Amino acid sequence: MIKIISRVTDSTKGNIINIRAKIAVDSAADLAANLNNYYFALGSIAWDVSTGDIYGIDSSGTWHKQNQSVIDAIETILSDDEA
Repeated sequence: MIKIISRVTDSTKGNIINIRAKIAVDSAADLAANLNNYYFALGSIAWDVSTGDIYGIDSSGTWHKQNQSVIDAIETILSDDEA
């Protein structure tokens, strides 16, 4: 299961909506490049709630597990969003 926590629309073309999103997934196996007609753009991040792992998506639509220094940077970005 994928749950969009927050999103910003990058662009739309017809029924396709490209979004930069923060999402939560039950497991990494649930990660996909899209959800219905939402397509996750470069910079989207995902939290795997089963392991606590953080993933980032690249411009080709592939999710990559992030290392701790990236996670620290993401936490800074997220806290900036809330300010």
